[in-house]
Amino acid sequence: MILGVGIDHCQISRMEGALTRHVAGLIKRYFPGEVIYCSHSTHRRIARFAMHFAAKEATAKALGTGFCQGVSLSTIEVIHLPSGQPTIRLHGAAQTRLQTLTPQGMQPQIAVSLTDEADLASAICVIEAT
Repeated sequence: MILGVGIDHCQISRMEGALTRHVAGLIKRYFPGEVIYCSHSTHRRIARFAMHFAAKEATAKALGTGFCQGVSLSTIEVIHLPSGQPTIRLHGAAQTRLQTLTPQGMQPQIAVSLTDEADLASAICVIEAT
């Protein structure tokens, strides 16, 4: 059963501008769990941050709250499995919201897909219960 779907796009050049102006504060506040993965690649660093930002936005939409009711960029973490596949780890209010959405006796599953092309990073998130 699908519980929520979200999609988002992030302009890579806009993310580059934000990171250039506020690099330490922005990364610490919005990407605490993603900084190592995103910074690992020098030529794709900004695109990775943009994709992760889009994934956080898409997840907030799939949760049905957007960034309110305690759901924030810092309560949604993009992680990568050993295979490289991205997935989402929720914390605090985002985790609570997921539990509220999930029918009793079912287990939530979050799928996320990331992509970038030229100056656009995109993500889609599907939350389902099995």
